[in-house]
Amino acid sequence: MKACRPLAALLPAPAGEGVWSDAFPGVLRKTEREIYRWPANTHYDHLVDALAVLEAALAGGCEFGELLATRSRRQFVALTAEVLVAEDLIHRGFTVTTVPRTNEPTPDLRIAGDELDLAVEVYTPRELLAFDTWVAEVRNLVDQADVAADYVSGIETSIDPATPPDQHPDSWKIDEMLERAHDEVLAAIGADVDAQLRQLSTLNHVYENPGTPLRTRVG
Repeated sequence: MKACRPLAALLPAPAGEGVWSDAFPGVLRKTEREIYRWPANTHYDHLVDALAVLEAALAGGCEFGELLATRSRRQFVALTAEVLVAEDLIHRGFTVTTVPRTNEPTPDLRIAGDELDLAVEVYTPRELLAFDTWVAEVRNLVDQADVAADYVSGIETSIDPATPPDQHPDSWKIDEMLERAHDEVLAAIGADVDAQLRQLSTLNHVYENPGTPLRTRVG
């Protein structure tokens, strides 16, 4: 078994991670690395629990390099499931190791015990994940702008009222639409929110999701 290392030894020190905040330079830093959402928000009990689960899995000999490095919310959710499964099996007395990623299909975990040697693939259902990703990322983009200003915000994504009811897309199609337009629309929203807050100006704008009947109003 490889030497176990605590989470703090596997992450850059907070003082060296990311970049300084524009609004609070020398006081706050910001990073796109998803894992920092946990240690940076330990005032939430469920994130304290999540850190304890991760530490236990690391102490058991597992390695989660991708989880610690990813900047993708979607990938972070999937990899978190592997941590939960690994920690639960370690707690039950099994020896658990993570299987190194390769270009070929590989399982996620290897489980060993008395007369037991199993390869395990951890499956994370991701139906309509674009819904969750869209809501979370638009909300974060608007509510966590790196500008020293107090403000209130409102966000609504809906179908263009001019769309006939018989042409309304179903939930699966909307999920695909949100994923397709994700990068373009978020970039536009982010630029406008930042610019208007720096001018201490009001923003009330409707953003079209190109090629779809979806509209996102940001105020």
